[in-house]
Amino acid sequence: MSIVIIADDLTGALDSVVCFVNRGMTACVAVSPEVFDQALARKCDVVAVCTSSRNVSDEQARKQMSLVLDCLPEKPSVCLKKIDSRLKGNISEELRVIGEHWQSTDLFVCPAIPAQGRVVRQGELVGTGVDAPIKIARIIQGTEDIPDVDTVSDILKELPDDLGSKLFVGAAGLAEALAHRLSSEEVSDQIKSLPKPALLAIGSRDPITRVQVDSIRSECAMFAAPNGELKMIPDVAFDKASVIEMVECAETVPVAVAGERFSAAVAQCLETGKIATLLACGGETAASILNKVGIGVLSVMGEVLPGMPVSKAIVNGQEVHVVTKSGGFGNKDALSHILSRLD
Repeated sequence: MSIVIIADDLTGALDSVVCFVNRGMTACVAVSPEVFDQALARKCDVVAVCTSSRNVSDEQARKQMSLVLDCLPEKPSVCLKKIDSRLKGNISEELRVIGEHWQSTDLFVCPAIPAQGRVVRQGELVGTGVDAPIKIARIIQGTEDIPDVDTVSDILKELPDDLGSKLFVGAAGLAEALAHRLSSEEVSDQIKSLPKPALLAIGSRDPITRVQVDSIRSECAMFAAPNGELKMIPDVAFDKASVIEMVECAETVPVAVAGERFSAAVAQCLETGKIATLLACGGETAASILNKVGIGVLSVMGEVLPGMPVSKAIVNGQEVHVVTKSGGFGNKDALSHILSRLD
């Protein structure tokens, strides 16, 4: 059975894939559509691809989706279009391209993430982090009949007998339900240790992330990157953990420019061959860093904490553990817990 996940950002791809890894399946993630064929060639149980298309134009989103579908002449046994749980991005355009490629596709839509308190009631997404109810049918056409969902068990009950009959459209809650349906095995033990030295690349400016970073300042070598720029590449090999943190300064630059500078600086640190573990905070940050050092495919191993997947990749011949975290995710001690796992 082939299971394919198409996600519009990297953290979403990894968060979904790890649900299947926790059920004993093998999985990998293509960082971009250009290397999707390489990921498929690994013959893992689950293969995901990141299109990085959430914050681009409609035209670019269609182009990225077409590149993915060119590698899939036939519909996989199970296909999940991973979307933002608050329905951000180019969802309708991407689904239109998929429908045209496979000549019509019946949708099973469920953006709920019960574990985070986001549920579906009367066709609307409500709950934690949702300021006002979001009517799903306004964004995804032809989805007027959407079941209420409060738990993953609710999603499981609604899954069709033939999983191949639908294109699944949703978030981590739907990925968890599909993984549960496909495998009764549970291998959900967290990864107990990570190799040091570690580099924490904090490209997110989310207030939650700032609190998390504040809690570890006294434990790490801290390097500020004003508007993403480092004056010099720090020697991080002599510290258990180092943090490169994007900070604002008096001069303002476009977000994209700051992000590009930041990713380039972190990539230079990785290319020294001295980093054993990279934590990348923010989906776009992670994808950009990995692309710059030529990492095309990640082998997903599990989670170090819930919602923080761990993968392995090769950088200049050296194995590097890659931990990813969404910018606004986790409690205030999340990064402290990561430091405690370094061995």
